[in-house]
Amino acid sequence: MGIQEAIQFPATTEANPYTSQASAAYELFKSEIDSTSGWEPIGDKDGVKLEKKGAVNGTDLPLVRGTCVVEGVTTDALIPLIQLSGIRKLWDPRFADAWILRRFDPLNYAFYNLGKAPPGLGWIVSPRDITGISTIYVDGSNSGFTGSNKEIVIIQASAKDDQRAPETKGRTRMNLTLNGWRLTPQGNDVRVDYINKVDLGGKLPSSAVGTIANDLPTASGRLRDVYYEHGHPPYIAMDPNGSTRSTLETEFFSLSGPEKQWQANVTGKKDGNFTIRYDTKRMYAGKGVDITVQGDGKAGVQASDDGSGSVNVTVGDGAEGKKFTVFVHPKGSTVKA
Repeated sequence: MGIQEAIQFPATTEANPYTSQASAAYELFKSEIDSTSGWEPIGDKDGVKLEKKGAVNGTDLPLVRGTCVVEGVTTDALIPLIQLSGIRKLWDPRFADAWILRRFDPLNYAFYNLGKAPPGLGWIVSPRDITGISTIYVDGSNSGFTGSNKEIVIIQASAKDDQRAPETKGRTRMNLTLNGWRLTPQGNDVRVDYINKVDLGGKLPSSAVGTIANDLPTASGRLRDVYYEHGHPPYIAMDPNGSTRSTLETEFFSLSGPEKQWQANVTGKKDGNFTIRYDTKRMYAGKGVDITVQGDGKAGVQASDDGSGSVNVTVGDGAEGKKFTVFVHPKGSTVKA
């Protein structure tokens, strides 16, 4: 593949070389997410308002938008459903897997995304892939944390990384102009706005291209439905002190095999404490969870579960500069590293 199958601790010391790509995608997002100019409805499906701007041109798809409301959730809790491949597979039928190539800071990382060939066409159509930059804006800021349940915007766009993820024979590299999510708190609910602009590249039957163009904006509704069925994976809280906490490198989540197991790979920082949130309403309802810490720095780490959806992780001298992994898993289950 040209990349590792599971990159546990990607480098975080280098500066982000993809700020221009992320900024261009964010500017397009801001200009189009609420615009009415040139946009036309393409119907409503399962409570999702669907729109497009422009037309299909070969494999270059139009801008598409999908909007819905997810009830009884915070914006923070929806982020892992969007970003963690172990649960994204449930709501994205064209997604196979993804890896973080480099994390530059808590809100910015480079990624590799592997897609699937359209259903029934795998024998003549190559799967698609992307290398890109992913960035989060919290209340309009990409420079830090402002607290929980704020407006969240997630922006992704193509960005080359030929060293870690070169183009590979048998796969077609897509050009992602914009993949954007806006999560807006509305009382006890969240409004989800999704927007996408992508060129699929290569060759595809026109019927498949049209189907993908019409299906893409339904992503917000599929995300909503997966949350209603499964809840959300654990996540590290976006507290205002996030810049001083230990460094989150990567996260992994498995819904099955191992069942509902989340892990965070962390580089320790003395007094760089953090809080993990988990779902007591759906994902871990009834049984609760166990917390397991492994790795070189585990002797300097204490994890305390309040039994109500929060785990406070305290990082001491013994974990300073050392790697450790925190697992959240169903009570009584065994960790599978």
